[in-house]
Amino acid sequence: MQELDFGVHVRGAVRKSFFVFCIALLAVAADGGNPLFAGFAFGVLVSIVSGILLAVRIARLGEMKEVLDSAEERKKARWGAQMAVGALRWLFVISMLVFAVKTGWFNLLAVLGGLFVLPAFAVGGGLKVLLGYRKDLHKCNSF
Repeated sequence: MQELDFGVHVRGAVRKSFFVFCIALLAVAADGGNPLFAGFAFGVLVSIVSGILLAVRIARLGEMKEVLDSAEERKKARWGAQMAVGALRWLFVISMLVFAVKTGWFNLLAVLGGLFVLPAFAVGGGLKVLLGYRKDLHKCNSF
């Protein structure tokens, strides 16, 4: 059941994304600062930071549900937390994209491709867990 824990899932996706980031940095070093590889590495780094901010947001919402008693208080607090952390996360991503465009140091398409690395690992990990449990259910329902 440990693979269903949210923290384990997030750490696995971040760890795999960081590995891809390290490989991209090696490619940047080997190719002398190619904007394509640099853009991909930059996009993966932004994706990791954005994913961590999203995980913090989700964890806070889970904690608020346990702490607050009233449904109305919970609704107000949840809306405020979602707006604050969500706005910060999107502001960070957009500002990094503007930075990539304004400086010209990075290939914009590579940056956008790098942004999809962490979500791809997160979805892949979730599908792996779901398909693994589905396979075990078929073994149990054979009567």
